[in-house]
Amino acid sequence: MPCSRIVALVLAGMAVIGVARAQSEGAPMAVDAARQDEDYVIQPGAEPLFAEMLGNGQTLPGGCAFSSGQIARTSVLATYTCGGEQVVLQLLHPESAPSGGVRTQRFVITVKSGVPPAALVEAVADRVRAREAAFEWTRLPGRPVGGRGTLITRSAVEIAVGAVVAIVLFWALRRLAARRRRPD
Repeated sequence: MPCSRIVALVLAGMAVIGVARAQSEGAPMAVDAARQDEDYVIQPGAEPLFAEMLGNGQTLPGGCAFSSGQIARTSVLATYTCGGEQVVLQLLHPESAPSGGVRTQRFVITVKSGVPPAALVEAVADRVRAREAAFEWTRLPGRPVGGRGTLITRSAVEIAVGAVVAIVLFWALRRLAARRRRPD
């Protein structure tokens, strides 16, 4: 039947074009897996603000002192020396932080390692709350609001629409062929 051969060729062509376009437009860039999940990042230049927030040069509860910090794209690690022990706290965006931790308006403070003295985490949280109005997270372009995985790419929509059009076309051509085969 020539009609079904044409439909099969059209469907095969659409599938090849759809796959080729999806791979060329939607292929992931050579970026590590952690960066693919980033929604909010810290822009360069925030170091002085974080040094103040985290108590650089200050004595904190439990005799703790800020000893070093590291600002990554999506978090801040703060290391404190408390007596002979080290405690590492992490500041994260509230949407990407695990449950638990101490929340402020713009951060969640979690204990990454060590056992902090009783009042250390709350003292750091108070310092953060007093200064966090000067900080803004940067939302990466093209990221969904309110969580990951809700953004539908343009190429996926194009493929879905193409598939629906192909199915309707196939159905219509089959009906037309069936009508032509019926004796009058």
